[in-house]
Amino acid sequence: MTFTLYDLIYFFIIYSVLGWCIEVSYHSVTKGIFVNRGFLNGPVCPIYGVGFTVVVICLTPLESNFFLLFVGSVLLTTLLEFITGFVLEKIFHEKWWDYSKEKFNIKGYVCLRFSLIWGAACALTMYFVQPLIIRFVHFIPYKAGITVIIISAAAFVSDITVTVAAIKNIYAQLRIMDEITMKLKKISDSIGEEISEKTIEMVRKTEKGRDEYEELRKKYQMLRNERTFVHKRLSKAFPHLKLEKKYHFSGKLKNDILSKIEKIK
Repeated sequence: MTFTLYDLIYFFIIYSVLGWCIEVSYHSVTKGIFVNRGFLNGPVCPIYGVGFTVVVICLTPLESNFFLLFVGSVLLTTLLEFITGFVLEKIFHEKWWDYSKEKFNIKGYVCLRFSLIWGAACALTMYFVQPLIIRFVHFIPYKAGITVIIISAAAFVSDITVTVAAIKNIYAQLRIMDEITMKLKKISDSIGEEISEKTIEMVRKTEKGRDEYEELRKKYQMLRNERTFVHKRLSKAFPHLKLEKKYHFSGKLKNDILSKIEKIK
């Protein structure tokens, strides 16, 4: 069977939505809470749309042989997941998922257990779900179908734009937080060095250090409070990402600075 571009676009849309439903259902059962597991804000997981559409294009000729369909699905989904994980890490310098603790994994991007699961899922989908989707797509009036595609494409592009922009802003904030932490550490070290001097200049610098600490602490807290919806969502959806750094200077470093000031006094 051959498919038109119209058919393939619909396969991508439908499987992206179904994939999102699978991810949300799985984490609702395993974690007991709702987690939007998609990279995007909308109810779609594009990797599912791409993966299943590629499987449909490449493996439809094998649909009569379940074993070959399964083997082909394992190979295709493994390759797709590896490429996606590698590309995302190169772009954002972070691993969006990590299978390093799984047996027979390749650089943490893929592992045997999930490759077999995806292979079985794709093979079963080709057998039982894909025929229903084909009938559904062909049932939709063509003009209405084109309208749905245009609206979906506009929403998809907008979602990608907003999400990528938000991620860039998140990393910019984290860099600022790192700089604040380093400055606070220097303040603490400077006060420690001044303790041995025991001079009037030392006291002046100590008070200046405390004031600088308070200023930096307020700036840091402001950045923490400015976390966007995307920031919070991605932190829950992809816990391997370093989007939610835990800095301890507000407690430990503050006490260290104040204790040194008290020693001087």
